[in-house]
Amino acid sequence: MGTFDITRRDFLRSLGACAAATLPGGMTTEARNDSKRYNVLLICVDDLRPQLGCFGHKDMISPNIDRLAREGRLFTRHYV
Repeated sequence: MGTFDITRRDFLRSLGACAAATLPGGMTTEARNDSKRYNVLLICVDDLRPQLGCFGHKDMISPNIDRLAREGRLFTRHYV
């Protein structure tokens, strides 16, 4: 899986758009059957650091997170 480089400004813009889309006023009353819907899973851990197999760490065994990173997007530049 390749990495996905995104700037902080683009990430915050996307995060704001996602937050606005989940507000009750932005939701429609009809259910839509879109064939291409995106699943978003954001994993936030306080003191994990990049010590996972998906970041190249050889001693950490994290097969499920590695599979999620391999099949999805992996952010390598992020700021807190």
